[in-house]
Amino acid sequence: MYKVSERERKRERERERERSKSFRFFIDRITTDVFYKITDTKQYLMFDSCHPRHTRNNTPYNLARRLCTISKEEILDTRLKKLQVLLLQKHFPRKLILNGITKALSLDRKELLTVKTQNMKNVIPYVSTHNPQNPEIYNVIRNNLPILEEDPDMKKIFDNSQIIKSI
Repeated sequence: MYKVSERERKRERERERERSKSFRFFIDRITTDVFYKITDTKQYLMFDSCHPRHTRNNTPYNLARRLCTISKEEILDTRLKKLQVLLLQKHFPRKLILNGITKALSLDRKELLTVKTQNMKNVIPYVSTHNPQNPEIYNVIRNNLPILEEDPDMKKIFDNSQIIKSI
């Protein structure tokens, strides 16, 4: 059996450290940016649309968060300014846009790039088409679950389950 001397191990560790430094240097020099197809018309929803309020209010934050995740710092400021102009054209309030951008900028990019897994076991989505003229029945369903759970078969379905609202 071949024995590796302590000196050889030390040299190998040193080489590995150097390779690691080179790789980190290379990664830090890569510039990333959002890719837009030529056919992209940036058709964001108008602020006065019939979408639910939370959807309209979160649009600036979610678009800015996407830019903060993908674009490197050198390009990010330019992208956020363009986003602000686009959202102003769609009649979004300036304050809402600035708040969304500020909130997105407060997040750490490394954390944004970290893949997060969620435990989606025992989740029952409640899905409905949004129409401001329709009454909201999600709370009625959630409040009346105990009635459904009285039935043994239904209790098996809903036992340890969570109903989530998905629009």
